[in-house]
Amino acid sequence: LEGDGEVLDVLVVEDNLVAQAVLRKQLEKLQVRFQVTSSGEESVEIWRRSPRGIPLVLMDVEVDGPLNGLEATRAIR
Repeated sequence: LEGDGEVLDVLVVEDNLVAQAVLRKQLEKLQVRFQVTSSGEESVEIWRRSPRGIPLVLMDVEVDGPLNGLEATRAIR
């Protein structure tokens, strides 16, 4: 997926390893640049550290941890 010659950046937040594998395979086929994490906390840090921003975040809202998927989404928004 390209727009104006730039590759789309995607952040995947998923704690299920099977779902991660499926998403990795699909994103590789689409030739997008992506990062995968299983942590809500780490997803917020990755998003904040991204110099160009990450336009697409695929968030598992049921991610466990001190910062769940819904809270991480609120922090990113």
